[in-house]
Amino acid sequence: MPASPKETENLDEESPPRGKSTNRPARLSVNLGTGPATALRELMESKDITATEAIRRAISVWKFIEDEQARGNRIAVIETAGGKQNVREVLFHME
Repeated sequence: MPASPKETENLDEESPPRGKSTNRPARLSVNLGTGPATALRELMESKDITATEAIRRAISVWKFIEDEQARGNRIAVIETAGGKQNVREVLFHME
């Protein structure tokens, strides 16, 4: 059952939220440029998911990356081409 409006935090603000985070669901609207909107639609179609689920997954990946980098870990991609593995570090600058 969806949360009632009084139980939902509004995150439609330009500045980041300040203070303690809550465990309440959040409602927001997002304006996307053409590139990100196209990428979102392609992911939704290929994975057969809703926009809400796509955003949830994106946030989970972002949180994972932030947490790992905060621990001093690095993110890498292992490419396999012609039976040979090549490890490439992926650099993120998310401030």
